[in-house]
Amino acid sequence: MNRMKKEELRRYREARAGLTPEEVAEVDRREAEERVFDDEVQLWHGRLFPEEYDFYHDSGADARARSRGINPMSPDYIARTDGRRKELGFGPYMSDGCCTRSWVRRMLAEGHRGTLAAIHEKREAEDDAREEAARRRPEETPEEIARALDNYLENWNADPIPQGLEPEASLAFCIYGFFMSRGAYDLHDATRAALRERLSELGDARLEDALAVAWENWLDIYEGG
Repeated sequence: MNRMKKEELRRYREARAGLTPEEVAEVDRREAEERVFDDEVQLWHGRLFPEEYDFYHDSGADARARSRGINPMSPDYIARTDGRRKELGFGPYMSDGCCTRSWVRRMLAEGHRGTLAAIHEKREAEDDAREEAARRRPEETPEEIARALDNYLENWNADPIPQGLEPEASLAFCIYGFFMSRGAYDLHDATRAALRERLSELGDARLEDALAVAWENWLDIYEGG
């Protein structure tokens, strides 16, 4: 028996010490109900606040950015999730100290499951519509995307490139701008691949650092706006 199981058994015995069989059965019943309720809270919290679980899928660069208080997700995703949080009375993710889990727990305890389900269904319909619109757009070949990126870099007219960046970070900043302007879903992977193609001699560590610095500067622009 591992340490966690032993601790659970100790707490179980302590909670039932001196109780009659009938009282033990009642404690067992209440704890079983609490476990079911906790599972339901987890289910609805994950459905309504998925941005709070994105860190499970972070790359090394994403994790480093998040450790500095920077949300590594795309501006479109951040705007969408923060907008949804605002609709429920919460501030932007990573800057809001409110406990969304407590809100979900209270809603369930007060019998508002229907309200939570309606919010979730509305968001699913919005997401389905956005994905359908994306599918309807003509798919470009890698060669067409590469040509469009080359033209974009040659005729850069977006936000000024932040001062003091290393050349590879400046290039990463511009490439991010290109893929953001096209609403790319694989924003970080696409930027990483394009930067790697243009700076094949760059080591992995320097490439990831360039991506992190470029993304941090884009988020400064986004959050400052």
